[in-house]
Amino acid sequence: MTDDETPGTSETVRTPTTEVLVGPKSFQDATGPTPTSDAASFAPPPVTVEVPPSSTNDDAGAGEVLVRLAGEIDIHVIAAVRAGAATAIAAHRPVTIDCRDLTFVDSSALVLFALLLRSGQPVTILGARSQLRGLLKITGIDRLLRFIDA
Repeated sequence: MTDDETPGTSETVRTPTTEVLVGPKSFQDATGPTPTSDAASFAPPPVTVEVPPSSTNDDAGAGEVLVRLAGEIDIHVIAAVRAGAATAIAAHRPVTIDCRDLTFVDSSALVLFALLLRSGQPVTILGARSQLRGLLKITGIDRLLRFIDA
């Protein structure tokens, strides 16, 4: 491992879309001992960022960045959340955050929304449940986001 790698994270690159997986490499990294089944030994990362390739002419026609949140977003995965936000911001494109697979969120997740909004790109939230909407409403961040029900 090099000095710039984060322990417990993985990254994959696929074409034509670049997909960056940021999060625990194994179920054990995230929650303790691994189950005995190999199929159950991999927990999905809490944050997945998909960046479509740039247009060859200019970025005006480039697609949105898709940030998928899954499972629980709390203080234990904040490094993955920050890394996902950095990847999305670096694309300089509108961002859609897919929250349909999100099961729990605490105030630690606010860093993702704050960082994305500071980038100046439009941010859309897809499938936000009442807990997330309530958190965003209490902080006033909801007024800066566009919501789409799933």
